[in-house]
Amino acid sequence: MKYRPRDVVLAVVALSIGFAVPTVIVPTVSSFLGVAWLRGIQGISMTVGGGVPLPILRTPDSYVFTGSVMASALFAAYVVLRRGAIERSLLRKQALDAIPIVSSYVRTGVPLARALELTSEVMGSPMKECLYRAAKLLQLGHDPFEAFEAVFSSTPRDVRVALSAIPIATVSGGRVAEVLEIASRHSYQLSRLDDMRRFRLEGYKGTLALAAIAYIATAIVMVFLLSYLAKMGAGTPIIGISIDIHYIASLYYVSAIIVFAITSVAISRITYGEAVFALKYSAMLMLFTSIAFAIGLAII
Repeated sequence: MKYRPRDVVLAVVALSIGFAVPTVIVPTVSSFLGVAWLRGIQGISMTVGGGVPLPILRTPDSYVFTGSVMASALFAAYVVLRRGAIERSLLRKQALDAIPIVSSYVRTGVPLARALELTSEVMGSPMKECLYRAAKLLQLGHDPFEAFEAVFSSTPRDVRVALSAIPIATVSGGRVAEVLEIASRHSYQLSRLDDMRRFRLEGYKGTLALAAIAYIATAIVMVFLLSYLAKMGAGTPIIGISIDIHYIASLYYVSAIIVFAITSVAISRITYGEAVFALKYSAMLMLFTSIAFAIGLAII
């Protein structure tokens, strides 16, 4: 797949913004408002250690910087890769819409190759170009199965399965219209089932957002409680060990990032049949999580 220059430029802009926001924009706004929470590069403090070797973020600036950079990187990757995912999703829908149109032309007595060519004229891209190439190969005398393999070999498997009725119809012994009519009925039912499935699964995105909010709220409340206990027990024998609030907050933060990333991939793959869209959801959740933890740590 070729990447469009526009997408590459947008990806570079997203990365630039991801670095500029926590290092220049946010500190400038914070200073203007008289809030000393965020100081940019000077306020970033990260260490590695603890029982589990992971990065320990010790300042609100660290959370904002980490979240902004990771979110911008994920969004930049989504901008570059989304074109292929959108085309594949569009091909799946167009494949189910193309069969009834081809069938209607064949029932009127139009040859199959010409029916494909006429169908390509009413379809949008990228199916338009695929059907036109298939029609020209058939008109040149190519074997129907070889022609469709040459045209649709790079398309998703479900697209090839849906359109396989067309080359099968050419070897049906003169029953082209009947084969395509049956395929047309099945494609209509598949299209309805796909719409119903996607409509039902769309609600899981809201569930993911609510789960993210609940997890983040629970983590921040727990860190508040531990911070309060540490202050209350300071200088007394009640708490015999020190509590590293930053380490505990980093544990929650890293675990939240991992859980949200895995969940985003699962929902994107199930709902759209593509994992690329998970990059967008992960970027938004990651930025939201980082800001929430930064505010919580600043208040503590």
